[in-house]
Amino acid sequence: MFLFDEYARRTREWEYRQLAPGRLRLRRYQERRHTSDAAEESPERGWRFTMTIDPDGRAERVLRDVGGSSATGVSVPVEHRSVAKAEFGVWTAYVDARLLGLSDPIALVPAPVPVGGRNGCEHGARMVRPAADAPPQS
Repeated sequence: MFLFDEYARRTREWEYRQLAPGRLRLRRYQERRHTSDAAEESPERGWRFTMTIDPDGRAERVLRDVGGSSATGVSVPVEHRSVAKAEFGVWTAYVDARLLGLSDPIALVPAPVPVGGRNGCEHGARMVRPAADAPPQS
C-alpha cells in the first residue's frame, strides 16, 4: 500500500504478507521525504527511512540521508506485527490516521495523474488521503 503526495510521488509504503489465514504481517515500512517539489520519486538525494520486520519481531531500521546512513536493530511488539486481513479494496483498514498525524478519518480516492506522467499512477491507482480533503464520490 502506498501514500502519494500532490506530485504523485510515493511518500509512505507498507508491505504486508499473509502468514496465516485471515492475518497479514507487516513486513516492511518505508517513508520518503523529497528535497524539493521537482525532485524525482526516488532521488539520489533525499531522506528515506526503512524498517524491515522478520516474523519473530526482530527488525532493522535504516535511515538514509544526504550525509550517509545508519542502521539499528529493534524488536517490534507482537501486537504491532500483524493485522486482520480486510476485504479486497478496503485498504484504509491498514492505516491508522492518528499514526499519520491526522485528526480526521482517511478515505480511499483515485490517485492523481502524475505531473509529466511519472510513476505509472495514471492506470487506475488508488490512494489514501484525509477524508476531509477527499472529493465527493460519484
